[in-house]
Amino acid sequence: MKIKYLQIALLSIFVVFNNANGQRVEFTIDKREKVVIQSCQKGTETVKTQQIKLALSSKNKIYNQEIIGDSGKRYLLRVVHSPYFNLNLEHWEVKMFEVLSKASKPKLSESLFSPEKYGTYLQDAYIGVLYPEEKPIVYSEKNEALWGEGKGFYYFKTVRIINIESFCVVIRVGNYKFNKNKTKLDLFEVLIDFTPTCIG
Repeated sequence: MKIKYLQIALLSIFVVFNNANGQRVEFTIDKREKVVIQSCQKGTETVKTQQIKLALSSKNKIYNQEIIGDSGKRYLLRVVHSPYFNLNLEHWEVKMFEVLSKASKPKLSESLFSPEKYGTYLQDAYIGVLYPEEKPIVYSEKNEALWGEGKGFYYFKTVRIINIESFCVVIRVGNYKFNKNKTKLDLFEVLIDFTPTCIG
């Protein structure tokens, strides 16, 4: 079943079953083409159009890139390998911060990917997580106790668009290939675009 909400395409399959206690449990297989969120960070700062292309591997545990706004404001783009240690699949999380001080260990803001308000299943809080599950299961909001199972990330190939101040960050997964045991990626490309105007 394909459902379109404005500019966001969502492929959802709703499944209902009873657990061992006889309780009704609902979950969704969610494969959105793209999602758009508004960051909690407000302002008028813009950035130059640019693309960062990353070839990630488990050998590179962290990637940092400074982004300079048009007025000179400094940001830090950070990609971290497998931050959620209790998950089965090797994964990465993309975050972005405003640099608040220029000390040897810079003081950073909260993540600029934190949404202004949260979506139906709370995935917006984890919009920067790239978890290579090809059949992403999202539990119903009626079963909040099941969130500890590590579910609730957007589909791996979903394009993520984050409106921050007066610019946008667009995160896309490029080519990828699982290794033999299907828990790690031998090939993983991530494209991160910065655009001076917001879209979505």
